[in-house]
Amino acid sequence: MNASVVEPLPPSQASNRFNNLDIMRLAAAILVIFSHAFPIVGLSEPQSFLNPTRHSWGSLGVLVFFSISGYLIAGSWLKEPSIKRYWMKRSLRILPGLVVATVISAWVIGPAVTTSTMGEYFTSAGTWLYPLQESLLFLPPWFEPPAVFSGQPMSDINASLWTLPVEVLCYLGLMMMFILRLNKTIIIICSTAVLALLGSTELLAVAGINLPLTGLMAQAATFGATFLAGSALYLWRDKLRLSLLWAAVALGIALVLRETPLGTFVTPFLVPYVILTLGLKAPVLPTGKLRGWDLSYGTYVFAFPIEQCVLAYTGTSNPWVVGIISAAIVLPLAALSWRFVERPALSLIPKRTRIELPATNPV
Repeated sequence: MNASVVEPLPPSQASNRFNNLDIMRLAAAILVIFSHAFPIVGLSEPQSFLNPTRHSWGSLGVLVFFSISGYLIAGSWLKEPSIKRYWMKRSLRILPGLVVATVISAWVIGPAVTTSTMGEYFTSAGTWLYPLQESLLFLPPWFEPPAVFSGQPMSDINASLWTLPVEVLCYLGLMMMFILRLNKTIIIICSTAVLALLGSTELLAVAGINLPLTGLMAQAATFGATFLAGSALYLWRDKLRLSLLWAAVALGIALVLRETPLGTFVTPFLVPYVILTLGLKAPVLPTGKLRGWDLSYGTYVFAFPIEQCVLAYTGTSNPWVVGIISAAIVLPLAALSWRFVERPALSLIPKRTRIELPATNPV
């Protein structure tokens, strides 16, 4: 899952404001909901068809987010290469929804599920500092509301949020590449390859290289490589055309290699091409009144605490029940977040450079 501001469509899409990117990200966010429902009830996450040894359903959903985000954020910088404006846009897209989600988690959900007394809960520093900590993104998890979801297989309030610092680091790295004029083809290919290799612990092991990387660090490297590959596809959009035929070939290669050590390594190169081709070149899916409503970010930041609540109140051990009930609750919350928090925040972009909201709203 990724977060950025409303951007114009790339020149190649200027004649058609409508595409499948928003609906693909929403589908990816829903995929994350059902993937997380399994560990929330104490089971292993189901593995995706793409790479059964490394990518769960949820990981596959996050690859979708990073692919699209890399493409659109590169376009954002090239349209307006201003450091101040760049971070203003990023902040207005990420922080308002995140602050609301974490405040609700700590001050509404927390009191309803904690095993502490109300006195203990509301005098704990973690209760009050948790939203600030999560909104700062890079702080270690020092502050947590007390005894929230205790006794459940997972005690995290919102385990999904760990990908947001990775996303912000991607924004920073891409900006530095543009500032330092490192956005040359060979440099981008090598940088993507290095990150993809760091994320491919199986391939490193075959080569006899053992790096002190945790599973999350390897995943973060894979997500970063995917983001950078998406950015490269924007930079090379006039030379490397998106084609449904070649997307099918890329997917076929990924599937052939999925059980091999090369599988994880090639994923960041192949998946963004497939995702962006489906998003920008495939026939536009009919979304009716949802067109222009970007529910993916709200779905992502609200899903995990809602799933934890569903488990706490139903006691079910069926992940499909948790996923279905949670999705039914989260999607209206995401719509409210978009309508009353996220979209109004985006309107704060100064009018001198503000653009019309397109159908695609990068997350």
